[in-house]
Amino acid sequence: MPHDAHSSSGELMQGPPTHGWRALLDRVRRHPMGLLRRAVAKRIIGPMRYGRGADYDARRYWDDRLAKYGASLRGAGHEGLSERENAELNHAAADVLLRELRRAGLDLPQCAVLDIGPGNGFATALMRRAGVRSYLGLDISSTLFERLQQDFPSYHFQCADICEQKVNGRFDLILMLDVLEHIVDESRLSNALANARSALKPAGVLAVALPMADGSPRAFFYLRLWDLNEIFSRLPGFAMDTAVPWRDGQLLIARTAGSSDS
Repeated sequence: MPHDAHSSSGELMQGPPTHGWRALLDRVRRHPMGLLRRAVAKRIIGPMRYGRGADYDARRYWDDRLAKYGASLRGAGHEGLSERENAELNHAAADVLLRELRRAGLDLPQCAVLDIGPGNGFATALMRRAGVRSYLGLDISSTLFERLQQDFPSYHFQCADICEQKVNGRFDLILMLDVLEHIVDESRLSNALANARSALKPAGVLAVALPMADGSPRAFFYLRLWDLNEIFSRLPGFAMDTAVPWRDGQLLIARTAGSSDS
């Protein structure tokens, strides 16, 4: 896929990047036992502890995972990568996100921003760097809220499940970065996107980042790789402005069809 793939008609471009497989093989070569332990935990132990599908207890899973890793980037990032490797991915992803939001015509200091799934504060720090003054971080787990509130005292954080609760307020920009793949049930995905749509201002922008589906609908009990048609079929009236490479997937910039990018 070209680096900048624009689609005003909503045509969706797909195909998983090959560098994801190379990275996986490299991790197997470097840390075979660690990869085996994580596979056992995610294939056997995790489903027994947290459930599967519609019975999956996402809040409990993320409470436990974020408590385990604390401030480490591996908590909300990639568990199979080192701190340095996660930081490098975040640095590259930050540059892509800011560039595409500015291309979308957003004056970020004037935007009200809703960040769904702030995790350890990757996008939170990025929004502060961009001059955003009005920010709400909505997360299913409050485990890291005390630290986030200390680091970002002018920002607000709320513990809520976007799959179950509507959000008070309307926003110019909604971020769902590496969030949707952690919703493993179709009805919950529909609810999450409906609740996000209802919180977006008429000319607002929705930024979604997710890994690409590779033909297997679910990798682990806590992870489901949706394809782009499954996402956009739940966003009626939206058109995709931009789709660009993001980590092992794509960053999508979408807005309601016919809205201005001024």
